[in-house]
Amino acid sequence: MPTPYCPTCGAEQYLDKDTYDGYKGPVTCGACKFPYEVTISTAHPVMGFRQPARLTSPPRSVIPAEMLEEIPRVPGKIWPTLVSAARCLAFNEPLAAAVLCRRVVQHALLAVGLEDGPPTKMVDQARSQGLLSEMAYRNCMAAVFMGGKAAHPQADPLDEVIRDDARQALWATRAALRELFRPSGQRG
Repeated sequence: MPTPYCPTCGAEQYLDKDTYDGYKGPVTCGACKFPYEVTISTAHPVMGFRQPARLTSPPRSVIPAEMLEEIPRVPGKIWPTLVSAARCLAFNEPLAAAVLCRRVVQHALLAVGLEDGPPTKMVDQARSQGLLSEMAYRNCMAAVFMGGKAAHPQADPLDEVIRDDARQALWATRAALRELFRPSGQRG
């Protein structure tokens, strides 16, 4: 049975041949708990002998690589929270991911010098001070909205934050961080 290596920490993963023969899907690293996807071919008999299964595709992270690409100048406390949100999404925990996005936006606004308050008021204040373009403002508001929706129970189960909502909140948060922490000479 092939033994893939975790794309995050490099740990070798043992995959049971009875469970993973012909498997395609997520595997969670035993060392760092990072989920990634593998495709393993089925072991076929050849001339009366079983050929060993083999890894037909390299392990692929469930989290898009672009999401984990660090943004320069983002303060140290903010970045790990965004990575945590991405990991929550990878583990199919969209509520936690959306709430963490809201937290990232609020921390980012505090980091650029705004006073603490309700996140929507902080985003409005950042726009009025010229810290956010209209697009970054909308991204921040989307992340804050999804995070608030995830944090509070919804009367209608169809209104709950789902994976796609959390993914959009994650990308919106990342886009907002890119603008908030770009060099001051590039503000528009």
